[in-house]
Amino acid sequence: MKRPEYAAIVTKVYSDLLREHRRPTAEERDILRRVFSRDGFTDGYYTGKLGDSMFGTKTDVPMNEVKKLYDEAAHRFAEGKEAPLVPVSLCFTARKDTGAVLSADGVSVVMPVEQAQNRPTTPEMIEKSLRKTGGTPFYIENMRIEVQDGLMIPASVMNGMRRDALDLLLAKRGVAPSRDWLHGSVLPRDDEAAAREGFRGYTATVRTKAQADALRELGLRPFTSRLKLQRRPDCPPSCRACSRTMSSRRSRCCSVKP
Repeated sequence: MKRPEYAAIVTKVYSDLLREHRRPTAEERDILRRVFSRDGFTDGYYTGKLGDSMFGTKTDVPMNEVKKLYDEAAHRFAEGKEAPLVPVSLCFTARKDTGAVLSADGVSVVMPVEQAQNRPTTPEMIEKSLRKTGGTPFYIENMRIEVQDGLMIPASVMNGMRRDALDLLLAKRGVAPSRDWLHGSVLPRDDEAAAREGFRGYTATVRTKAQADALRELGLRPFTSRLKLQRRPDCPPSCRACSRTMSSRRSRCCSVKP
C-alpha cells in the first residue's frame, strides 16, 4: 500500500499536466522519480515486450530527499488545497463607452475605466490579475480578453472584479435549482414525438397499479408490467392455489395487486 502523501504528489503532477495540456518539466520528472522509490519505468504493456525487465527495483533514496515532498502534500491536504477545483470561463472586455466588464459563466461585474496618462493596461496585465484564483474552488479553464487601446485599469480594480465575479458565481452555484411541476397530459403524443430527431420513446418504471393507471391516462402504452402480488386478507394461509400464484407471480385465485 502506498502512503497518502505519495498518492497526493503523483496525482497532483498528472492533474497539472492534463489540465494545462503539456509535458512534464524536468523538476516534475524528478519529483516522480524520488517519490516512486523504485528504479526503472517500462513501456512493456504498450510495446508488448513482457518479462522480468518490466519490474522496477527498490532504490536507496534517502528519506530526507522525499520528506519535504511528503510534508508539503500533507500540508496541502490539511489546508483543503487537495479538493477538486471547478473549471470556469472568463470573458473580459474594456471599452471607453461601456467600461470594464468581467463575465464568469453567467455572472457579470462592471467597473469604470480611465484614459491612460502614461502606460496603458495590456491584455497580459489583465490575464495576470484574473488568473489569481487561489483560495477559491475555481480554476480558469478558458479566458477571452478584449481591451481598447489607451485605457488604464488599476490592478486593484481587476483583482476586485475577479473576487466579486467568483463570489457571485459561487453563490449562484450554491442555490438549489427550481423545479416546475406540470399537471395533466404533459407528454407529446406519438406523432409529435416521432418528429423529433433521435427520439426513441419514453421509459417509465412503476411500482403500483395506481402509477400504471396514471401512465395509461397520459397515453403511454406499457410493454412490461411487473407488479408484486399480495395475499387477500380473507384468504386462509392453507390456500394452495394462492400459494402457487404468489410463487409464479401470476394473477389468479385470490391474490390481488396492491
